[in-house]
Parts: sequence; C-alpha cells; structure tokens
Amino acid sequence: MVRDDVKHLGPVRTLCIKSHAAAAISSLEEYKYKQADDCVVLNGRGLTIATIYAVASRRSTKVAIEPRSVDKMQENVDYLSGKIQDGMVIYGVNTGYGASADVRSDDTVELQNSLIRFLNAGFGPTFPPELVPAVMLVRANSLSLGFSGIRPTTVQLLVSMLNADIIPVVPKRAR
Repeated sequence: MVRDDVKHLGPVRTLCIKSHAAAAISSLEEYKYKQADDCVVLNGRGLTIATIYAVASRRSTKVAIEPRSVDKMQENVDYLSGKIQDGMVIYGVNTGYGASADVRSDDTVELQNSLIRFLNAGFGPTFPPELVPAVMLVRANSLSLGFSGIRPTTVQLLVSMLNADIIPVVPKRAR
C-alpha cells in the first residue's frame, strides 16, 4: 500500500525505492568482504554503512586517522588559538552559552572544563553497547574534517578507545 502523501511522486518514488534497495544490497556485499585486519582510515569522508557496522560489530577492529586530517585539525586549533590571543569573541570558547552568551571569560580552559562538567551528567536508560562504537566512529570521522577546533589528541583518544574495545556507557538523557 502506498501512502497518500507520496502517491503523486510516481516514477520518482519508484526510483528512490530502487536506489535505496541497491544501496542496501551494495552495503551488504561490502560488509561480507570486511576482514578483522582491515584498517578504517578516517578523513571526514567516505564512511559507508558497511564500514560503520564492521567497526561497531568488531569485525574490522583497526581505526586510524589520515595524517592530512591530523594536520588540518591542528591548523584549525592554531587558527582558533590565534584569534583568541587577538581578543576575538568566539561563542562557546570565550563566552557563556545560550542565555549567558553575553558573558565573557578570559579563562578559556576553565570555561571549557565547566562545559564538560555540565554535560557530563546523564541518567536513565543507556544506549545499547553495540550502537556506541558506531557513534564514536562517526563522530571521530566528522571531527577529522578539521573544522571544529578540536585538538587531534582528542580525536585520537576516541580512535584509541575503539581500537582497544573500550566502550563507554552512554545515557540516553542528559540534564
């Protein structure tokens, strides 16, 4: 049965369904050939569903960051540090957050530590441990683009945790 809100799409809907099915079959084929000694190299692009599933299911256990991505992350950190030293106001780096955005701080380290302490509280049911490595991998990959101002050592910590099969308990709800 076709939903009323998509009936008007006709051939486009059929193409989308065929494309989705083809993508799913392609992912399954790719996954079949993943080996335990495969290395997933993160660069901010190129993750496939099969690769994510292979890492999350521990079928492909080695993850690394492309050296150029490490360089891009460090370049962004250096750029951000320079702007802070020049006195530029950067939301969330040397300002408060949300309704406190107009509050300025010269102690950027303490401000970031306060944010981590604030966000480090969760409660209730947790995400399934099979899902958490996938989230860690996707996050590490997106940070590998080098646009966030995050230090490469932080992304390397995520990768090292994946490689050592250290999976944190992640609550579904935060404060």
